[in-house]
Amino acid sequence: GDFIWPGFGENSRVLAWVVDRLENDADGIDSPVGVLPNLEDLSLDGLEITESDLDALFVVDKSSWLAECDLTEEYFSQFDGRVPAELQAELADLKARLNSLPA
Repeated sequence: GDFIWPGFGENSRVLAWVVDRLENDADGIDSPVGVLPNLEDLSLDGLEITESDLDALFVVDKSSWLAECDLTEEYFSQFDGRVPAELQAELADLKARLNSLPA
């Protein structure tokens, strides 16, 4: 019932990591849902966040993500086949990556 990340204003830390990635000054970890920050590349100075909370932030919950994929497919179905094939393919690829994770 609580938020793990300290708050909206701290999102600038993530945006700084994105900029660093674009400038090739930071690395990331490939995951089924995209590239996640290496903790050493994410500015955490001054935050009171535990190591277990940091670990929880980067967990890819297979069942939650697959449920979201189902909701996205349902949403796409409202457009009578007018969703671009590229978006359909991205969603199918995401589901395949998630389904490759252990249960």
